[in-house]
Amino acid sequence: GASGGFTSARREVVELLRQRSRPYLFSNTVAPSIVGASIAVLDLLEGSTALRDKLADNTAWFRGAIR
Repeated sequence: GASGGFTSARREVVELLRQRSRPYLFSNTVAPSIVGASIAVLDLLEGSTALRDKLADNTAWFRGAIR
């Protein structure tokens, strides 16, 4: 997903939070700012592949550099 959270605590605390928050896990709506950003990204990708191509080039370079 585009948004989320992370809980770091003792196992007992994490289990308690999981059990008590279960009704809320899938009932939240997506924030309007995330919807807007997602639409903007899709518009960018539809308009040009330049950013995607640059990402592929950077990824290939980085993978080669760390070997």
